Amino acid sequence: MIVGVFRDHLPRVTLDLPARGQSLAVEFILDTGFDGYLAVPSRLLSRLEASPLYDTLRRLGDGSLVECPAYELELQWGDEIQTVEF
Repeated sequence: MIVGVFRDHLPRVTLDLPARGQSLAVEFILDTGFDGYLAVPSRLLSRLEASPLYDTLRRLGDGSLVECPAYELELQWGDEIQTVEF
């Protein structure tokens, strides 16, 4: 079971992500419609053991399209190892 906190009107969980040679605790805002995708800043991505997958088009809030790389990462989610794409 994953336990989180509710702070600043948002649900949050801390996940231990595999980083280069260590584990890195990162707090995330939990989207109640979570479908397996994470969004991480590039400064965090550079520290993770993430594998590049492909480039994809993403639509931004203003309607514009940008090309972004997609990555995958295996992480501990509760009692299971999950592969997530971000």
